[in-house]
Amino acid sequence: HCGSWMGRMKFRSLHFKINLAIVTTALVICLLFVAILYPLEIDRRADQIKRINLLLDTVYKQKINDLANELFSRQERAIKATIQEMQAVDGIVGVCVFDENGRLFLSSNQELHGLLDEEIIRQSAQAPIFENIRHEGHSLQLYANAIAVIGKQIGYIVIYYDLAKLEHESRQAVTLIVALLIAAALLMAVSLNLFLYRSIMRPVSALRNAMRRVEQGHLGDTVHLPGKDEIRDMGKAFNDMSLKLRKGREALIEAEEKYRGIFENAIEGIFQASPDQGRFITVNPAMATILGYGAPVELIEAVSDIGQQLFAREADRREYALTLAQAGRIIGLEAELYTRDGSVIWVSISARRVSDENGRPLYDEGSFVDVTERRQRKEAEREREAAESANRAKSLFLANMSHEIRTPLNAILGFADMLDGTLTDDMQRNYLSVIKSSGTNLLQLINDILDLSKIEAGRMEIKRTAVDLRSLTTELLSLFSMSAARKGIDLRARVDPQVPPFMMLDRARLRQILFNLIGNAVKFTLKGFVEIQVQVRTTDSANLWDLRLDVRDTGPGIEKEAYQLIFQTFHQHHSGRAPATEGTGLGLAISKSLVEMMNGHIEVDSTPDAGSLFSIILPGTVAAIQVGDEAEVTSDVNAVQSAMVFRPAGLLVVDDLEVNRQLLIEYLKDSPLRINETDNGQSAVMMTRLNTPNLVLMDIKMPGLDGYEALELIREQGYTDLPVIAITAAGMKEDIHKITTAGFNDYLIRPFNRTQLKHKLARFLEYDMLPVPTEPQPDRVAGQQAARAPVQSWTCPVEVADLLRSKYSPAWQKIRKRQHIPDIKQFSEELRHLGEQHGIEALARYGETLAGYAETIDIDNLQCILAAFPALLKRMCAQDQSDQSAGRA
Repeated sequence: HCGSWMGRMKFRSLHFKINLAIVTTALVICLLFVAILYPLEIDRRADQIKRINLLLDTVYKQKINDLANELFSRQERAIKATIQEMQAVDGIVGVCVFDENGRLFLSSNQELHGLLDEEIIRQSAQAPIFENIRHEGHSLQLYANAIAVIGKQIGYIVIYYDLAKLEHESRQAVTLIVALLIAAALLMAVSLNLFLYRSIMRPVSALRNAMRRVEQGHLGDTVHLPGKDEIRDMGKAFNDMSLKLRKGREALIEAEEKYRGIFENAIEGIFQASPDQGRFITVNPAMATILGYGAPVELIEAVSDIGQQLFAREADRREYALTLAQAGRIIGLEAELYTRDGSVIWVSISARRVSDENGRPLYDEGSFVDVTERRQRKEAEREREAAESANRAKSLFLANMSHEIRTPLNAILGFADMLDGTLTDDMQRNYLSVIKSSGTNLLQLINDILDLSKIEAGRMEIKRTAVDLRSLTTELLSLFSMSAARKGIDLRARVDPQVPPFMMLDRARLRQILFNLIGNAVKFTLKGFVEIQVQVRTTDSANLWDLRLDVRDTGPGIEKEAYQLIFQTFHQHHSGRAPATEGTGLGLAISKSLVEMMNGHIEVDSTPDAGSLFSIILPGTVAAIQVGDEAEVTSDVNAVQSAMVFRPAGLLVVDDLEVNRQLLIEYLKDSPLRINETDNGQSAVMMTRLNTPNLVLMDIKMPGLDGYEALELIREQGYTDLPVIAITAAGMKEDIHKITTAGFNDYLIRPFNRTQLKHKLARFLEYDMLPVPTEPQPDRVAGQQAARAPVQSWTCPVEVADLLRSKYSPAWQKIRKRQHIPDIKQFSEELRHLGEQHGIEALARYGETLAGYAETIDIDNLQCILAAFPALLKRMCAQDQSDQSAGRA
């Protein structure tokens, strides 16, 4: 009994209890260490494996494009270099490349290629494979993935990573843990006797309680343990872990809120949908708005079949589904989708298919952007480019058409003009008149078509200069006076006294408009009158006027329903109350367009059988304060028919068409010019070098060496001062600009008449002016009277002849040299006054004609009239001498 009692006392002794507590506590602490550190080690190893997998995937992605191209083209050497670069990464011990059938193509380590079954390798086409294998006592991490080109599988790649270092670190960690446990047990064995409760039991209890709070969700709770031993280190580790867990939870909440903010506020439509294109799982507000729904939930509830309800085209739906199924992703697919109201929009869709670890699709996620506006801009740009291309083609066609028609028309009108002075038979002259009239109408048609083309292409320019409307109306009345007189029509004009002396207008275009309107009025009016009325109305600005020009006639009139038709191109209105007349149907269409380009409009008011009123309204027209000498005005009055005879000189005519050369020679046959001719540019260059002419008439369009190339070669030979006049049938603005910049001295546009040709030659050749015939043929007077400087019989007093010789002859020389318009006006006015004062009708009419051309700044006719002054002076001096001789007799 005594031994038994002693044994019981031993087990119940405090020392025993303390030792038992020490052993028990040591065991508990050891188990606690194991429970804490082992999972951490497992997690650490797992993290290391993930980083290794990420490294392998990164290496794969960096080299996949090069590897795919090299494998596709079977460049073994390049593949070998690529996998050697991959194996250079620390830890990678082998790289194997397999073909599309899973057979080995190339390996950097022959011992490793057979470690993975071919079937497993082919599975990497669905998703990358990460596996851990053992080989010869070593642990290897394996990474397998597919190699594809444009969505087609052409092979596979397997990368082996040596985990020896990781295993070594794990063994070190285990050794460290064991060492820490032993140290802790020994320390507790020594210290628990003295500080059991304060140093162990209380800290362990506090640590245990803190762990329980963390377990309950109180992340971030910490524990303060006394001492400086391993238990305190455990407390610090626990505190770090608790704080990291709290930071991780906060970061997770922040990331979730950030993602939610991006998801909710993104301007792109973001969605998740079932992989069978059935329903949406989630969508953001932007997507609902783009598709016309008020909220995401409305879109989710309304769409039960995405493919059928949203895709407007079956082809887009099939491409979307097929691409996601095969490639797992789709980028930038542009498709048409239906919105809630049934309208169609264009969107650019990017999406990917999310699958589980076994490759089964879970859902599709992606985004799309509304690209309807961009598509519309592209379509508009394509349409604009097509329109510009069509305009360029049309302009080229019109230019070629103009050239091809003007070239034969030049010969038709030219030789008709030559015949006009030779025929005496009335029937033949009538036939010739029809030929000339038809040719002129054809020329007008060409000009109208070119004008219309310029207007439609937006290339017609309005050039505003100071215009005298009174002078313009007088000129137009003069042009149509003969036609009106033959029909017995009263042609008149009224200009309101309030109309300023000069207004800023495009004189050429305004004259073209009025010419069309007055011409139509005279053409269709059989009796009564045609009246031009110009009036203005004041505006709020002192220098701006609302200008109105009316053309009224007493013709057959126009029905109201035809008001719009008459301004259409190629439309002629025939009311049946007037005989049909010739015309192109372009005049009014061009006039309307030109008026609108001047910021105005044209109106028509007509009563059948009572006449018509066409009104041009130009609001806000500027009144010109003064008129410069360079005001751009033109005149279409008939050319002066003075007999201009050139002095002997050499002329070279270059044209590939014989009829054109023949016409030029006929035009100049009354002058003693030495005319050489050739039909090509190469011969022209040679003839210029062998026998230098005084002037060259060069056709532009010739086979072989054209006019531009011939001119360039002539200039290169040193003939920089040789005058060369270009002759062309292309009258487009671009053609004229090209001619003037190419180095030609002047140009002539076909068809041209003899007077126009002589005016051009007069700039470069010396000539004499013969007297104009005093008695023109009766049937030609109407067409020539307005433009001719008449020379009739007169009696020239001695003092007038002396005054002409002493004062006006030197003045004429200065005027012709300076070409100053105000001086010419003063000179012409003095001559007119001198002729009227002394009853010399020829001198008065000469001054009046010269003043008219000076007023309209008709340079060509002005030069011709000025050139006729010496002949006029010579005849007067001869008349004076004859008078003196008669007096002496």
